[in-house]
Amino acid sequence: MRVKLKSSFICSAALFILFGASVLSQATCTFQNVAASRDSSGRTITVIPSISECDSLSTRINLQVFSLGSNPFWTTQVTYTSGPTNILVNGASTRLGSVVAKTGFSFQAQVALGFLTYGDYNFTTSASGGPSTQPQSFTIRISPFQLQPAQLFIATGGTRPDLSVFSVPTNLSGNLTFNRTMVSNDKGKLPTDISFAQSGLSAKVTALTQGGSGVFSVTAKKSIFTSSGQVIVPPQPLIQILIGEAQGQSDVVKTAVASVIRNRTISRRNFLEDKKNYTDEVFARKQFASTSTSRFIHAQSRQGADSSSEYDAALIDAGRVFLGTGALNLSGAIGFGSPGAVAGGSLEVKKVKDALARCPKISASDKQLNFSGLWFPTVDYDSQIVIFNSIDAGVMVFIRERPSKNDCAVIALGLN
Repeated sequence: MRVKLKSSFICSAALFILFGASVLSQATCTFQNVAASRDSSGRTITVIPSISECDSLSTRINLQVFSLGSNPFWTTQVTYTSGPTNILVNGASTRLGSVVAKTGFSFQAQVALGFLTYGDYNFTTSASGGPSTQPQSFTIRISPFQLQPAQLFIATGGTRPDLSVFSVPTNLSGNLTFNRTMVSNDKGKLPTDISFAQSGLSAKVTALTQGGSGVFSVTAKKSIFTSSGQVIVPPQPLIQILIGEAQGQSDVVKTAVASVIRNRTISRRNFLEDKKNYTDEVFARKQFASTSTSRFIHAQSRQGADSSSEYDAALIDAGRVFLGTGALNLSGAIGFGSPGAVAGGSLEVKKVKDALARCPKISASDKQLNFSGLWFPTVDYDSQIVIFNSIDAGVMVFIRERPSKNDCAVIALGLN
């Protein structure tokens, strides 16, 4: 009977180690079960594993303690010896120095350990009664594993150094690696790849093909731990056009300009572009006069840009629109202009204000507006209408295709 009893405990310990993965936990752990046992001679204590690592506080570690000898007075106990704060033992708060599990006449004990903050929690397994034994220690390490930031917006023309670095601050062991997969790019137009220059727990990310683009899924891995993020590389011409057309204006206006170009890529209208992608829309014939300006040309690189801060803002705004999450619908606007930026601009501004005062009370046809045509980039006035909620000199007006002659839309810039 004694032999059978011992064999039963040994099998039970093995099952806990082998099938511990079935325990439900939100955390990823190298081991979610710890088995501490005193052998049948009473002279040796074994703990498996000596260290278990988890990446989240939503962690439950099952601790099972065995006394495999035949004498019920030979006990084995586990003490919480050091750590950053109290722990939970079967849901109850337990202080440093407390015994968390101890065998008795049943020859085994089982508890669930929970943790309230990140850090290393150290335990000692010791024996009482019977032969003397050497205590054994084990550690449960709880440390976050999270790619920071979750998204990087970088450009082939260069990126502000601190905005092109992923980091994974963690105490978890193992070698840190980064992998990437391209999810999409500018409809096949000049895809780029990215590289990682790793240093310790961080990596500088660089886009490799000048003028290229791409959206990448990135995975950081260390041992069994993983964390995912994104790298967005908008087409460099999209960054340039935001500087060319909206330098000095707010992020909302820059985003709206990028959104107009996005709308053109999905519009059935012909804007004299080569293909329906961001790059070809920017360089379409007779569309955006700013493509010939020095500020547009200089923005091919961050180093050469007239203003590095404007370049940095344009990169983020272009990246969010390119990704799709930051795009403004603008009622499908496919054109824009600055009436106050041309000769006689004050008169143009008055025309817009008058139209908006009547809209939507009456139809504001293009003949009624009678714009000079200098500030709309190649649009057919017979099928467009101004949309905005307030006009001042220098503020952009966004226009869209009008579905009917009686349609008159006014929306606030920045709202879908």
